[in-house]
Amino acid sequence: MNIFEGDKRAQGATEYLLMLAAVLVVVAVAVSMLMGMGPELAVSSPASVEYSSDNTSVIVGTADMQVSPNDATIENIYVVSGGTTVGTINVNSTVANMDLYYEVDVSGEGITSGNDIDELVLADDAGNTVSMTPIVK
Repeated sequence: MNIFEGDKRAQGATEYLLMLAAVLVVVAVAVSMLMGMGPELAVSSPASVEYSSDNTSVIVGTADMQVSPNDATIENIYVVSGGTTVGTINVNSTVANMDLYYEVDVSGEGITSGNDIDELVLADDAGNTVSMTPIVK
């Protein structure tokens, strides 16, 4: 019996475990990369904003807004003024089926015209967001 025979088996087992660990790391990296490769939101034509005649709300017009991908489900539109969210519109619709106009109450937020709205932020159901500078009407 050779006293070094057990050492060779131990070395083989250690090498096997190291290779298995390397394979698992590669698989984990590949899966995390694939999970993050979902379609990103992009705006090619922004929405419009208009201050309502009753001086309490902002009307967000999405009729001319173009967002891709067209099948993305938009959960919320955040209305931002001065770096602060002053209103949230719950949309819960695909881009293709969104309403033409959404109204959000901004009373008490210091909004006096559509020019006070700095940006609109769209958030989809996958956690992607995209911001746009709205067209003031």
